[in-house]
Amino acid sequence: MAESYKSLESRKEELEAEVGHLRSKSETLNYELQVERLSHQEEIVKYNELQVLIERKCSIGSFPSDTDYTKNHQAPAAGSPTTGRPVAGEPAAGGGVIRLAV
Repeated sequence: MAESYKSLESRKEELEAEVGHLRSKSETLNYELQVERLSHQEEIVKYNELQVLIERKCSIGSFPSDTDYTKNHQAPAAGSPTTGRPVAGEPAAGGGVIRLAV
C-alpha cells in the first residue's frame, strides 16, 4: 500500500510539473498573440491613413481623368502618320507651310 501511495505522489508531482510547463507556454503564447495583434492594429491604422490620403487626392483631381487619357492618346489628326505632327514642307492646319530651321 505504501508503494502505491508513493507512485501516486510521484505521478502527482510529474503532472504538477507538466501543468507548470503548460502554464508557462500558455503565457508565452498569449504574449506573442498580443504582440501580433498590436502589429496588425498598427498596419490597419497605416492602411486607413493611406486610404484617406488616396481619397483626398482623388477628390481634388490630382489623378488623371478618363478625358485626360483620351486627349493624350487620340489618333494623330494630320501630318505624320505616327506622330500627328506636320511633316516639313507640308501645309500646316492653318494653311501655311512649316519650315524647319537647320
